[in-house]
Amino acid sequence: MSLEYDRQYVDAATAHDLNSGLVQVVATQISPGMTIEKCLQYLDLAEYMGPGLRIRKGALLLFAKEPNRWHPRLQLRIVKIEGIELKTGADYNVTLDQTVTGNILELIDKGWEALRPQLVQTRLGTDARFSNTVMYPELACREALVNAVSHRDYSEEGRGVEVFIFDDRMEVRNPGALLSSITVSDLLELKGVHQSRNSIVSRVLREVGYMRELGEGMRRMFALMKQNELTDPEIISDSNSFCVILRHKTIYSPEEVLWLDNFQAYSLTREQKAIVVLGLGGRLISPQDIWDRLGIVDTDHYRQLIESLRELQLIRSEIPKTRAYQEARRKKIPIRNVARIRVLVPAQKVVSDARVSGLVVSKSSEDREDGPNIDAQLWIGNLPLSVKDSELVEFFNQFGDVQSCYIPRNVESGNTRGYAFVEFDSERVVVELLGKMEPLRFRGRSLVVRKANPKRSK
Repeated sequence: MSLEYDRQYVDAATAHDLNSGLVQVVATQISPGMTIEKCLQYLDLAEYMGPGLRIRKGALLLFAKEPNRWHPRLQLRIVKIEGIELKTGADYNVTLDQTVTGNILELIDKGWEALRPQLVQTRLGTDARFSNTVMYPELACREALVNAVSHRDYSEEGRGVEVFIFDDRMEVRNPGALLSSITVSDLLELKGVHQSRNSIVSRVLREVGYMRELGEGMRRMFALMKQNELTDPEIISDSNSFCVILRHKTIYSPEEVLWLDNFQAYSLTREQKAIVVLGLGGRLISPQDIWDRLGIVDTDHYRQLIESLRELQLIRSEIPKTRAYQEARRKKIPIRNVARIRVLVPAQKVVSDARVSGLVVSKSSEDREDGPNIDAQLWIGNLPLSVKDSELVEFFNQFGDVQSCYIPRNVESGNTRGYAFVEFDSERVVVELLGKMEPLRFRGRSLVVRKANPKRSK
């Protein structure tokens, strides 16, 4: 029923029941000069059958002059609660209960106008002054609102979309569970899966710019929360409803927040903060720690981040390059995994000087070894399923210092997939190994050695 709701014809409805001015705005946006009738047909909202134009429910949901005549709960209810839970009786703590009505296009605009002021709270700042604080990224909130209005189950006519705003979170609830082809885990894994319950409504919202591609909205919400250093949205779906929860909760632990307070004067970016947090309490961090934490895929991006922190004198290399190579060989690990970068709190800042304990490594040499070099990488095949990273690093260290080693493994068994990627400190090693006449032997196997594909995932 929910999948077919907006496609049903309403015999009692005519084009006069629609807001012609609103339809004309959409028609002009699609194609200047397009008539209202052509626009409705183009969007599959109406069809000429018999003597006149038959109107679908989707047209009434989107453009009706009197929305409540066609759907009793075409509305958005905004409830603001003082505290973190809704109470009753003498402890009733609702400070705002506002209902916005209108057709879908009006509901999104009017609903956002009513919701937006409620996203601000007055809080005591670090300077002992009260100030207005925007609790959530506005675009993420608007995305949640549009998602609820466009994908709710309109065949459930007893309830509308509801937004509950607590002191620590915002919950956007809409009637209708997830469709059976989609699971909550699919959404949380950001696979971009989608199935439109209201296909006609969704198409019109894409045409006028309220929505982009189906399946993109959820990923954009997650990205916006992450960019603002807030925890991921939570998703709850039961047999009757779907709920998105945005929390005003930092991704950092209390200990990490206290650590970051030391660097407030520097207005660090999200990525710079992530690197600084890795060095919490003076812990030495490796270049690989940074690559893994930030999900970096570009060498220049990594170098820019490191250089920006060096210029602020907030990081320093504690181990010279030669000692790092020795440490890597001793531990049988790639050199990029050697922890050697220290984060300096402002009181500990030391101007880069070669005289400082002889430990400060030059910028150029440090940058060269930290980023991947595809020309120095090999694809190694026919490996034993049980091979360990340390074994492979130790084996290839006899030909040249191993910068990194990545062995793809099966999640369930933990066994390798029979191949690996090995990067050396010099392209010369790759040339020499590729030029060997005899195959390399490892654990009684003849290894397959090829140039690495630059499109590999790690």
